[in-house]
Amino acid sequence: TYTCKNLCDLVSVTTAEALLTYQEDFYQGMPALTKNRYGNGTAYYICADMEQDFYNDFYRLLAEKAELSLPVVWEIPEGIEVATRESEDTQYLFVQNFNAEAVRVPLAEEDGEVLVGKKTNELPGYGSVVLRRKRK
Repeated sequence: TYTCKNLCDLVSVTTAEALLTYQEDFYQGMPALTKNRYGNGTAYYICADMEQDFYNDFYRLLAEKAELSLPVVWEIPEGIEVATRESEDTQYLFVQNFNAEAVRVPLAEEDGEVLVGKKTNELPGYGSVVLRRKRK
């Protein structure tokens, strides 16, 4: 179970499947998360402003089902964004801190060589580092 706040959408499903439902109050029994298949695709609709644990669990599950690999082996802290860009043989890793304060980011040797910034275990507030590594 997860908590939600601020926004709870009232949704009626016709072709979609309700994966989660609200458990109490006025919304009880209404869908809180739906899944709808169309052609070869699948769409999910999150019907509420869920707590962060929901998003962590939900997106991790979707990534596992799609057999996506994470760009780093360490846990990504809150406020840190990790993105990649790739060419045929090289992957560029962009690590950005959107927090005002410094955040511990355990960059590892396998994360690649630094192109921009410094490879430290603490990324300064609003700091960034860009790394390059060979694709696996």
